Amino acid sequence: FSISLCGCFEPKMKLVKEFGSEGKASNEFNGPTDIAVNSKGEIFICDTGNNRVVVYISSYEYIKTMSGGAVSMRGPYGVCVDTADNVYVADTENNRVIKYNPSGNIMLELTSTVKHGQQKDPMNSIKRPYDVAVLGDSRIFVIDSLNRLLVFEPTGVCSNKLGSKGSGSDAFDVPTRLAVSQFTEFEKNFYVYVADSFNSRITKFNSEFKPIFEINDKGVMDYIRDPRGLAVLPDKSIIVADCGATPLCAYSASGIFEGSGGSFGAGRGKILSTAGVAVDITRKRVYATDQLQHKVLVFSLYKEDFKSKASE
Repeated sequence: FSISLCGCFEPKMKLVKEFGSEGKASNEFNGPTDIAVNSKGEIFICDTGNNRVVVYISSYEYIKTMSGGAVSMRGPYGVCVDTADNVYVADTENNRVIKYNPSGNIMLELTSTVKHGQQKDPMNSIKRPYDVAVLGDSRIFVIDSLNRLLVFEPTGVCSNKLGSKGSGSDAFDVPTRLAVSQFTEFEKNFYVYVADSFNSRITKFNSEFKPIFEINDKGVMDYIRDPRGLAVLPDKSIIVADCGATPLCAYSASGIFEGSGGSFGAGRGKILSTAGVAVDITRKRVYATDQLQHKVLVFSLYKEDFKSKASE
């Protein structure tokens, strides 16, 4: 079982391990969706159907379940980790985003999208957030069910709202995943990537939120159908998890298709429905969740280098 890639990727990305099965126990899942990894190699998994985020160590052993605080989590769908190992969870059915410090204590809850000078009304609230991403300067980006990209300052104050329902380059139709990248932690310029599920595309925006390019193909005679997993590597190359017949796809920093792989189907080593993907650069691993088979698959990752490209 292998993933065939080309370009800056090695020819094969081998399946290392898969873990999990259906259930409610600590080592079981119910429809796992997003996944993230911190600097220690700890794995954070949105166990959506069980209304929890579970944490595993790098040897794939369960260690804890994250608390939702005074309100229990409901259907968490997105998770990310920043450069300081703070963890952010899109607690979807509770209409909030939670920030945890590395010790697991809640530091911030985002629910309001009221900007300076705005009056509060029902539209000025986060509505079923699907995913969250964080820049090195701690600005927080959220996508929600109102087809919006929301930007928050580190204090939790909303500073920008973009997007609406549609198929144009600045619109979305059920955006399910989000990623951000920048050259250095303190650089002002950055990029935002959105997996626009029902528009069957990945859109890359610059720091002025202008679209740079769209990705909608998987090579010759094959196209993205329902992207639900998105990871951006330090050199700005992209890995996409798609619910179509080709579960995993790799692209260059400029959005050029480099290869595809994964085996669609039921059973060991196969993927029925990807919902999240994460990359552990240090350990050269790629993690993908399978929502319908209630498991996580681990692949080995090989790249020639992970340096930012000057051309970007």
